[in-house]
Amino acid sequence: MTAEETARVLALLAEGWRDAPAPTGFSFQLWTMMLQDLGYPLVLAAVKEAILVGSPWCPKLSEIRRRATKIAAKHELVPSTAKAWEMVRKNIWKYWDDGIEGLRSLPDPVRRVASAIGWSALCNEEGAVLRAHFLRMYEAERVQAEERLAIPEWFNEECGSLTAGDDELGECAT
Repeated sequence: MTAEETARVLALLAEGWRDAPAPTGFSFQLWTMMLQDLGYPLVLAAVKEAILVGSPWCPKLSEIRRRATKIAAKHELVPSTAKAWEMVRKNIWKYWDDGIEGLRSLPDPVRRVASAIGWSALCNEEGAVLRAHFLRMYEAERVQAEERLAIPEWFNEECGSLTAGDDELGECAT
């Protein structure tokens, strides 16, 4: 999101709640930085959802991110477990002899699990054992994919020095 879009979001929050953060100085920069990886339409949908729910208090920045993540997940960026299995089954019928294309046309979290199991194993699957294995693996991947949506990649990169053993907190603490 851009600074201009952040200003629009904060103005909309101010219309909905009297305790909304004022779009000035550090708080404005913080909102812009923390929402930069999300598209304006997604953040706008999260704000509208908060308004429609009728919360008596203005949602915090973390609440807007959480709502945006849930909206993104609900709209097939991270398919449900049942939907993921349905996608795999359809691709097996469509791309039986072309595993590369069969995997390529799946959403990222579904592709990761299907690749881990193996295209040929999925194509030769008989019975409920492999299906149950896929569903169990995908559920764990789905949770991780939703967490990846909630925590932006830029934040992980900024904080990478912490895992490298550096004593400095780096930019993630400023």
